[in-house]
Amino acid sequence: MQITPDHVVDLGHRLDNPEIGIVDRLLSGVRDGTDVGNLARPAIVDATRQLFGMGEQCFGMTDAYGVKRHSGWARVTLAMDSCCGTNMEFDLRRRGGHAVITHFACH
Repeated sequence: MQITPDHVVDLGHRLDNPEIGIVDRLLSGVRDGTDVGNLARPAIVDATRQLFGMGEQCFGMTDAYGVKRHSGWARVTLAMDSCCGTNMEFDLRRRGGHAVITHFACH
């Protein structure tokens, strides 16, 4: 929001870490059954579908998250309260002008 004496302008929603938004769109899309092929490699989409097949409890709470940016790529780590070990890791790289998830692992 931008507030001045004359008006209020909605500047929209903007994430401090846009990589988190991409991971969120992947997980939400897989959960909802929407096409997420533009966000991640097919093997990653399949792996996240398998996790959702284990039950919704796999994605109950995220205890913490982190984003580490490197030259040309970034790693998003989600510390989960259950399922898939302790951490979910997603690597993102730029492809065709937008970020794509190229690696997924649970530790």
